[in-house]
Amino acid sequence: MDKIAVIMSVYNGDLPQNVELAIDSILNQRYKNYKLFIMIDGPVAQNILMILRKYEQEPAIEIYSRDINKGLATSLNELIDIIKSKNDYNFIARMDSDDESLPDRFCEQINYLQKAPHIDVVGSFCHEFGAEFALDIKRVPLEHEELKKYTLYKCPFIHPTVMFRISVFNDAQIRYPTNTKLSEDLALWFLLLSRGYKFANIDKVLLNYRIDDATLSRRSGVKKAFSEMNIRFLYSLKMKNFSVFIYSLILIRGVLALCPLKLKKIVYKKFR
Repeated sequence: MDKIAVIMSVYNGDLPQNVELAIDSILNQRYKNYKLFIMIDGPVAQNILMILRKYEQEPAIEIYSRDINKGLATSLNELIDIIKSKNDYNFIARMDSDDESLPDRFCEQINYLQKAPHIDVVGSFCHEFGAEFALDIKRVPLEHEELKKYTLYKCPFIHPTVMFRISVFNDAQIRYPTNTKLSEDLALWFLLLSRGYKFANIDKVLLNYRIDDATLSRRSGVKKAFSEMNIRFLYSLKMKNFSVFIYSLILIRGVLALCPLKLKKIVYKKFR
């Protein structure tokens, strides 16, 4: 039976009840051949530690920690290296500390990857919750060629829904880029595309995705806008897929990151 390693980072900005929901949603998966690897990224509040201590004796969970906050990309990379060293896993699944995986998520993704051996990374749709601008179903393209084009102006995956074949990380250079702290997932997708890896999404909701004002704030600001535009421009040139239309879409995405929160809420509700 194929074995899944699930990677999740916890930091001081997390809420304990959200962390508990996320962990329990993994423990409640119908597919049972997995282990959840958690990295505590720097000092966290006592109430978060109390939640995590509840799971210390859980055989399906391994918890690691460090004294210094180094960010999401570094946390995920360290967990990937730990998992690779064990030589015991077929797939790596992402999970965020404030979302909820639905019980059939792993069953659906394992089944898909077994039937599609040419696909290296698979995600899914999600249900958003937590804000008036949340979407009942957030959809993304399904097939690789469409996702390859889509990535130039939008993110091809809902990050916490993805599952990778472990072989993706056989090359030690394939890790979350740490020089793009505001856009590490986007940078990884472009890196994988440039190396020829294949993407897909499952047309089912497999995760409840928390979205609120804080989510939009993290996607805002000058640094975020320029980080994403720089990555998209760079890879559009590298992939020899550039045009006035593509550049216009990239600029529009950059401008959106600079918009006031109220306007961004309207855009998120009406035009996603």
